[in-house]
Amino acid sequence: MKKFITFLSIMVLNLLEIFSQVTIISPSPNDGETLENPPTFKFRTTANGCYVFVITPSQNGCTQNSGVWNSSLSSMYSGNSYETTVPQSVWNSLADGTTYWWHISYRLVDCPSTPLPYHSECRRFTKAPCTSPSNIPIPTSPCGNAQIDEARPTLNWNPNSSNTNVYYQIQISESSSFSSYVEQQDGIPGNVTSYRVLTSLTDKKTYYWRIRAYR
Repeated sequence: MKKFITFLSIMVLNLLEIFSQVTIISPSPNDGETLENPPTFKFRTTANGCYVFVITPSQNGCTQNSGVWNSSLSSMYSGNSYETTVPQSVWNSLADGTTYWWHISYRLVDCPSTPLPYHSECRRFTKAPCTSPSNIPIPTSPCGNAQIDEARPTLNWNPNSSNTNVYYQIQISESSSFSSYVEQQDGIPGNVTSYRVLTSLTDKKTYYWRIRAYR
């Protein structure tokens, strides 16, 4: 019985050593975080081998080598850190308001080699729901069909209610369909109610402008 217990202890120690050879770097993102943009996954390793990042639709996939997305098989070397950003096209394909799980699958031999029998801790993230602010900002000046004598006019609007936890986007176009832009400005803080155009507009030409609020 004593020898049996000793054998089990050695097995547990070896397993712990394997699983500690890949450590997720935080924030990467933090476990349970809600994200509006594609995340960047990061980890450090104390072993040589090869790895993939994996996103799965449920916790059941945390020991799988593929899911709704996985990165290309890559080499890893002891003492180094690695990261990858989820491609925008993949991010767009994930369902809004849905929770996903991610981990690193790896193997302690040189690439290329599969399968990948070991897996890091599994973390989850939620893709933020697609939401629009409840009140739309209202352009106030220049008004429709207004004639102005400035090459770089100032645009004004009524704010999005009292909610300053938003950003504004300004678009200026020569087309009422906004098929192309003379100027576009993003990230205007929600407490701002005016914007001076950066582009010098052409004299005797008609322009259109619009504004939207977003989170």
